[in-house]
Order: sequence, then structure tokens, then C-alpha cells
Amino acid sequence: TLNELLLVMIYKAIFSMKGTDNKDVVLAVPINLRNKFESASLRNFIHIAKIGVRKNSGSSKPEEMIMSIRNQLHRQNNKEYLHKAITQVAKLRYGTIMRLSPLWLKKIIIKAGVMFRFDKSCMTVSNLGDLSYMLPDAIHRIEHVDTMLSPRPKSRYNCCISSLGESLNITFTHSEEKGPLLNAIANWLKKYSIEYTMQSH
Repeated sequence: TLNELLLVMIYKAIFSMKGTDNKDVVLAVPINLRNKFESASLRNFIHIAKIGVRKNSGSSKPEEMIMSIRNQLHRQNNKEYLHKAITQVAKLRYGTIMRLSPLWLKKIIIKAGVMFRFDKSCMTVSNLGDLSYMLPDAIHRIEHVDTMLSPRPKSRYNCCISSLGESLNITFTHSEEKGPLLNAIANWLKKYSIEYTMQSH
């Protein structure tokens, strides 16, 4: 799938950078809950799958990486898994402790929850899909697509991909001036003779 291809490309680029040997690299992938639950309140939750891959001493084969990514996405995209994860969040947010706590304590609990439970990925990867199919009447007026994701604390990059005609548009929002990951991805594309153009905004 497009998600798997993009995740492998980013993992390969990250693993080409120094200091990544035998380290887990975690990427976040937003999950669309719209078609999974009948309850409108559950559909409106935001859930993010965490995909972790470790660089081996040898070069990881793309096929093995894809299977690992696919298994993790499948496991976390399961309706029962999502229901359990959302229920845990709801218990924390609407539980007795939060209900009886003063506002200043609620803020501390929420901040701690975000720090230890949510922001554990090095970047977020989102796929908008085929825009010519999603927006058939407006597609001829779209020059490029920007990500709607905003950078999180301690997360240097966000990435959004959209398919547009015969090309893919990948938009990075990042908080680093030099962008070493972008250089690593460019080297990966050159290695496999994939044509690309880069624009900065």
C-alpha cells in the first residue's frame, strides 16, 4: 500500500543516518475511525498507531520491513484493539480522579499523559490518498497539497503524502533548518533512480 511504501522509504532514509544502529525508530500513523464505530462520539476520537522498526546490523530487506509494518498496522487497526485503547483514554479523561480534581491538577495530569503516552514517535506520517478521486471538480486548480498536521513537541517532523495524477506529493513540516532527513530521503530516491523535484516554502 501507499502507506507501507512511504514508511519503508522513511525508515530506510532514517537508518542511513548515523547513530541509528540497534535503535527502535517509532513513526506515528493516524487511523481513520469514521467507518469503524457506530457511535458518533467514538468516531470523533483521534487515534494514532505507533509503528516501531529496529535497524539490524545488516541491511533490512524491504519485504521484511513491509511485513513488520503491515502486521503492526493490522494489529492496531483492529476494531477490538481500538475500542480498548479509546476506552482507556476515556477512563483517564472522564474518570473519578479527573472529575474531582481542581483545574490546575487536571492540567498537570493531561500534560503528563501527553508526555508519557502520546509523544513517543520521531514523526507523524499521514496519507491523503488519491485527490483526483476525492476532489474531482477541484483537482485542476490544486498545484500542491500541504499537510494539515502540525509539529508536536519533541517531534521534529510531520509528513503528509497525496497521490496526484501520476506523481506523489510529499509535504514535510519540520522544525530543523538543515533537514537531515530530507537529504537522506533524497539520497534514497537517487539510489533507486526515482525522479523527483523539491520545493521549499
